[in-house]
Amino acid sequence: MPQTEIARVPDQDKAAGAALVRMLDRAAFDAGQKGRTVIALHNRPETLTALAEFLQKGAGGAVIAPLTAVIADEAAN
Repeated sequence: MPQTEIARVPDQDKAAGAALVRMLDRAAFDAGQKGRTVIALHNRPETLTALAEFLQKGAGGAVIAPLTAVIADEAAN
């Protein structure tokens, strides 16, 4: 069965606002270094607000994709 590792869950401690945007920036940096990084986020209003801010800033060059796309890509390689 295809699988992947979730590197972090930035909002697991209910981080929000600028702190969460910094964590997303760090994940984008890690993805640039490693080729990809998988994170998971909760569907909370403060998380979605921080994600929108991160995306408006340019997402650090990261590509936001569903986990199923990552797993399918890893299974194909």
